[in-house]
Amino acid sequence: IVRVHNIYGPRGTDEGGREKAPAAICRKVAEAADGSAIEVWGDGEQTRSYCYIDDCVEGLERLMNSGFTQPINLGTGELISVDDLVDLVAEIAGKRLEKRHDVSKPQGVRGRNSDPTLLRKVLRWEPQTRLQDGLAPTYAWIWGELKRQRRAQPPVPEAARLAVARRSAARAPVLGISAEIRTAARVRGPIRSRGGEESPL
Repeated sequence: IVRVHNIYGPRGTDEGGREKAPAAICRKVAEAADGSAIEVWGDGEQTRSYCYIDDCVEGLERLMNSGFTQPINLGTGELISVDDLVDLVAEIAGKRLEKRHDVSKPQGVRGRNSDPTLLRKVLRWEPQTRLQDGLAPTYAWIWGELKRQRRAQPPVPEAARLAVARRSAARAPVLGISAEIRTAARVRGPIRSRGGEESPL
């Protein structure tokens, strides 16, 4: 029995009431103009830990191959408050935003965290993706989806800009593209994407 904790990543649900907090915040930040404010449900002090989808998939595969049959947590111990999560996404987005707290909205339990102690003992492994590293492609994907709906506010996120550069490099003749784009296309691998769910925001 594997208890997965707050999985997030590109191609997950990002609105409609069932999205996780990272997706909900990425959407709100993407839709906000630089210098404006976004609504945060609760006082912003509630805490959670989040696990990137690639780590979740790898962890499930490792557990299925391990022979372990007891209940176990799959997540990280990297605890963060909702306010700090907003600040982190805003930094990734390159925006300065104020937070407007609405304590009348649902905010879930005060704190929830995954204890990876048993996971480390059983697998000699734990999720490797730092929150800021997983949020960058997640924000870029959500920003791109909103852009198609004409809802995204600039600037274009760096991860999305590099993805466009890679696609352009792949289509253009080698002699017709700049060294900078070729370098970016070689150094940065493709942004892998898989799903997510549910929301406290």
